[in-house]
Amino acid sequence: MLSLGNKAKSGVWISGIREHEGEFFIFTNVGTAGTIGGDNSNRWDGERLKWYHKKNSHRDWPSVRKLLDAGRAHVFWRPSAQDLFEYAGYGQIAEVSGSAPVGILWSFDGSAVGSSVLHSLGVLAQEGTAADRQGLEIGDRIRHPDHGLGRLLTFSADSEVASATVFFGGLRERRETPLSEVEKVAGFGPA
Repeated sequence: MLSLGNKAKSGVWISGIREHEGEFFIFTNVGTAGTIGGDNSNRWDGERLKWYHKKNSHRDWPSVRKLLDAGRAHVFWRPSAQDLFEYAGYGQIAEVSGSAPVGILWSFDGSAVGSSVLHSLGVLAQEGTAADRQGLEIGDRIRHPDHGLGRLLTFSADSEVASATVFFGGLRERRETPLSEVEKVAGFGPA
């Protein structure tokens, strides 16, 4: 989805937290134990995610300090280890709690998943007029009748039909999709 290539398909990329080119990426199970054991009670609180760092983490760890200093991360989540990760968005730290493990409450402001962030990670900037986009914004969670749930990545003004590039987790790919075929799904947590 973020054009990181094969290096982002295994190992640390799917087992917790990773820093890459100055950006943090978090991969977490919500409501179930992780792939390496332990259940830190990660949970959705409305549109915010309560996430716990590794079991014995504390604020003095260099990696924790860097994350707290950055204040933002790309957050991916899934309801079980058998499911595919879904992009929750570009989260901002709303609150930090605990000492071992460190807990972070992530908030997701739709405007934070802006075209400059996605463009810097290899995703095209949005195009098209507001009227063409039917109230949709980059980063919105959408549903397609045939392809299921997805995340809106870009808009296209290349044809007479308003369309967008959508990442469909179930298909594990991006697809160009007419906007008339999708509907916005409210919220970031489980639908």
